[in-house]
Amino acid sequence: MQDIESLFSDAVAAYDRGEFQQALAGFKELLAFKPYASEIHLNLGNVHFRLTEMEAAENCFRKAIELDPMEANAYLGLGNLYFKQDKTEEAANCWEIYKKLNRQNANVWLNLGIAYDKLGEPVKAMENYSIFLGLNPTSAEATRIKQRFDGARRMFEHNVKVAEGLLARGNRQKQVMDILQKALAAYPGTAKMYKTYASLLYQDGQAQEALDAYRRAWELKPDDPAVLVNLGVLYEKLGQPAQALWAYFQAKSFPGREQAKIAQRFESLLAGHRAKLREELSRAQTLLRQGRLQQAEILLNQLMQLSEVVSEVRKDTGELLERVQEAQDPVAKAAKTYLAKGRDAETNGQFDQAMMHYNKYLSLKSSGEQAEDVRKRLANIKTLMAAVVQSLLDKP
Repeated sequence: MQDIESLFSDAVAAYDRGEFQQALAGFKELLAFKPYASEIHLNLGNVHFRLTEMEAAENCFRKAIELDPMEANAYLGLGNLYFKQDKTEEAANCWEIYKKLNRQNANVWLNLGIAYDKLGEPVKAMENYSIFLGLNPTSAEATRIKQRFDGARRMFEHNVKVAEGLLARGNRQKQVMDILQKALAAYPGTAKMYKTYASLLYQDGQAQEALDAYRRAWELKPDDPAVLVNLGVLYEKLGQPAQALWAYFQAKSFPGREQAKIAQRFESLLAGHRAKLREELSRAQTLLRQGRLQQAEILLNQLMQLSEVVSEVRKDTGELLERVQEAQDPVAKAAKTYLAKGRDAETNGQFDQAMMHYNKYLSLKSSGEQAEDVRKRLANIKTLMAAVVQSLLDKP
């Protein structure tokens, strides 16, 4: 019978030759010997992906991550799988995690640029394309992206001039909206442009689209109270009281003639919607379960700021926000997993496994009270194991 190392080498060689059924059989045989090895599940996932067995591939990638949250390539594979299934947002989330674990793979920045392009987020797309250009400036893809940058900028500047000319004539709102939509989907805009576009959308009765445009304007210029008030009005209109309260709460912190009026609107809305904030907290939990981490974090940060005046949601919001942030930080998530596995192994008397997991934890979190506790646990385990060995040696 082949040894494990030879089995692994043969399976990898079969995969590299494109003999995926043979590779599948090899990795499955290895699984019988090493069921808890994340790299085996990762390789199985890659084989199933090549065979277009997507459900099996997803299960393998997820199992690899469960066994070792630092298994970066499992996030990469999962992202590739989701992108192939047109689940672009889920793919981007996986690639973002991979990027935090391995920043040297230029292709992941390219993948993210393409994904954000597809999601209609030109700013994020450009950011990732720019880093890809820095890492891989001489590739054919880099040349294509540079050409696209130049072309997109020239087209953007032309469209802005056309839109401004039509607006000056005052009677072509629908045409201006179409021009701005295409321009902003292809190239990063300014806060002023997004405000103009949002206003036109609102006049056309497209409240959700107007809200999205005002949010982008706020991201670019967060100290503009007029944008915050418009956000509040739209959040109210769309039945999202927590976000409306957040927008008014922010707006009333800026001095101006309308400050008293904004504060009054905030207090009036707050009085009628305290209970609804619990519903918004539940909505954030749903977003977390769905893996929509960025949306969950935005909502929770808004609730957290409101907790200054609505203490009922403070504790639960803080705890849920920690979970969301941890889910977006693979290193923190991995450390927590290693710690839990170490404690379980120690409780069950599996001291070699406990030491392995505790050492992995310390490689990620080397300071703090928790790290000191782990070091004490390791010292105790070593003392205990030494005592066991000595007792065996003392036996006649």
